[in-house]
Amino acid sequence: RKGGEAVSEEKTFLVAVDGSYPSLAALKEAVIMAKALNAKMVAVYVEEEAPLLLLEKEAEKVADEEWYPDHFDPLAVAVEYGKENGIEVKPVRIKGFIAGSILKAAIDHQADMIFLGEAGRKGLQRLALGSVAEGVVRHAKVPVVVVKKESLEIEDVLKVAKKAPKIELETEVPEKTPAVFRPSTFYRRLFISVTLMLIFLVFYLLTTVINSPVFTDVASQKVGIFPLGLLMAFLIYPLAWLISWIYIRAWR
Repeated sequence: RKGGEAVSEEKTFLVAVDGSYPSLAALKEAVIMAKALNAKMVAVYVEEEAPLLLLEKEAEKVADEEWYPDHFDPLAVAVEYGKENGIEVKPVRIKGFIAGSILKAAIDHQADMIFLGEAGRKGLQRLALGSVAEGVVRHAKVPVVVVKKESLEIEDVLKVAKKAPKIELETEVPEKTPAVFRPSTFYRRLFISVTLMLIFLVFYLLTTVINSPVFTDVASQKVGIFPLGLLMAFLIYPLAWLISWIYIRAWR
């Protein structure tokens, strides 16, 4: 107490930034609230360490084309945008599992609230890649604000992004960063993988049966200029490619 009046403890907000539009919206929301409550801010960028399957890497690359159209230093943007709004932002770069690193940084910096941008991916991209926000919300010990890109106008942040000077910052490599297990992500991945595998398996078994000696007459039936059995055998490869394409590109 000071002069008989209670002194409120200064809050600390942590915002995860990665250069995507949703994370810029999260940055703006965090700065607005920090300014209103006179809170400190920490911006965290995580260099992902989690191993991905080949198809997941391709899906991540495709998603990046939509959500990371501009290449800039997200930590530099956070620092510069905070400065323009009278908020000092401490930049932190960590190497590790994304959700686990954000949670650990929140504990290390004694954050009172975490701000995240929603990835915004849909369909199979979400099934394949899951959601960092989901993992953080599930395991965080403090309130988590998940911000959608469409919820805020971010033109002012983009202007800062285009001129923000890149900052040199040492990457922290914690001895152990927890890998956050997300049950719903696991089950979604399992569901889509099994579904696509069954589609291919049914077609493969049908092709095998038709081309067996028992169904010689059926296999020899002409479809255009090709026998049915030969045509189905040839179609296995395009089908495999199509299934992979669906998994990678996702339904929009």
